[in-house]
Amino acid sequence: VTCNKLFNGVSIFPNPNEGEFIVEINSIESSKDANIEISDISGKVVFSENVIINEGVTYFPISKFDLSSGTYFVKVQNVNSEFKPTMLIKK
Repeated sequence: VTCNKLFNGVSIFPNPNEGEFIVEINSIESSKDANIEISDISGKVVFSENVIINEGVTYFPISKFDLSSGTYFVKVQNVNSEFKPTMLIKK
C-alpha cells in the first residue's frame, strides 16, 4: 500500500463482496482530478471512473455484478498520491 500526500486512507466494504461495494476515501484535502480504477489479478482494468474527492471522508458506491469471483486491486489516485487496497469478489 502506497500513501503519499493526499489520502489518509482508503477502505473497501464489505470485503469480500459480491460485486457491490463502497470505496471510502479519507482525504486531508479536496481533489477535483482523482480516479478510481479496479483491475483484476492479471492487471486488466475492469473499471475506471474520474471522481471528485472532498476533504474528510467521501464514499463512492460501486456496482460491478459482472465481475467474476477473484482478487481485484482498487487504485485511488490523483497527480500527487496513490493508494492501492485489495478486494475479494465471492459469488
